[in-house]
Amino acid sequence: MRLLTHYLWGATLVARFGGHVLAQEAPSGGLPATSSVVSSSHAVQSAPPAAGEPDGPKRVMYSQKELLSWTRHERRALEWEVQIAYEGETFFDGWNWFTEDDPSNGLVNYVGRSKAFSDGLAFWTKDGVPGIQAEHWATTDVGAHRNSVRITTKSLFEGGLFIIDMALMPWGCGVWPAFWTLGADGAWPETGEIDIIEGVQANTNNQMSIHSMPGCAINSSTEDLYTGYMGNLDCDSSNGGSGCSIISNSDSSFGMPFNEAGGGVFAMLWDNDGIRMWNWNRAQIPSDINNSTPSPSTWGLPVGTWDASICDLSSFFKAQILTLNVNICGDWIYNTWDREPLSHF
Repeated sequence: MRLLTHYLWGATLVARFGGHVLAQEAPSGGLPATSSVVSSSHAVQSAPPAAGEPDGPKRVMYSQKELLSWTRHERRALEWEVQIAYEGETFFDGWNWFTEDDPSNGLVNYVGRSKAFSDGLAFWTKDGVPGIQAEHWATTDVGAHRNSVRITTKSLFEGGLFIIDMALMPWGCGVWPAFWTLGADGAWPETGEIDIIEGVQANTNNQMSIHSMPGCAINSSTEDLYTGYMGNLDCDSSNGGSGCSIISNSDSSFGMPFNEAGGGVFAMLWDNDGIRMWNWNRAQIPSDINNSTPSPSTWGLPVGTWDASICDLSSFFKAQILTLNVNICGDWIYNTWDREPLSHF
């Protein structure tokens, strides 16, 4: 079987501003089982000046608890600073390579760094843009597995502003690409999962979701605070549920239309108010992002909002690792195959 699809992730930047980066690195290989969190770690921030101090930000150190307790006014005054970035020739240095069986039953063999580069599954373009892809050039038997890539960050994250610039994303028959965060400790979904970019097959609208234990949900009364379309309300995934989702209102936020628009930027702000996400095609990216001076308060309504008033994030979401992968088939596609239009392929 030969699939006529596009399997490539082309990531020009994955940057994280502010918030809290835990000092300990996640173990290499599979999902960490006993990772201990260094709760005394701090993040460098620029804070608003206190009363009586000279104008201009004062550089100080803040704990995660302090950062999440800031008021909206204080956060608007915050000058975001890059805490960690994954880009260019050093992009892959900050990632572990997942080589275990796919937890969602995809028809993939996730390979390690050496094989990924030798087989062309991980690479840089001639312009220096890093990318990963699934093997798609060979003809295989029906049901056979293809080699692919799933990478997870060595660093752990708790909150902050995340900005992801994608030049290309995979799409096509049987393809399930995703950029997401996953709890670094405990069995899924005990410490949470946040899906920032995700879709299958010929989807053109990005689906954002969060997965948790029972007790977390989307606040349906806040629907006027975001532009996307409400999906499932209940975030409980403890019994195999699909989590609570919001679908982007942009039909070029995923797949082939996203690529045809020149790629674009996705952003997630995770703080004490909740989780908010935005997306823009290349021509629509705010100037403050292009200038590396992001100002979320100027971006307008987010595409999706998960309000902390109905979901205490600190209870359901612990230290997370970022994850980027290309899956082939898997549970989502198996459950929707008969309902997906395949005439595109």
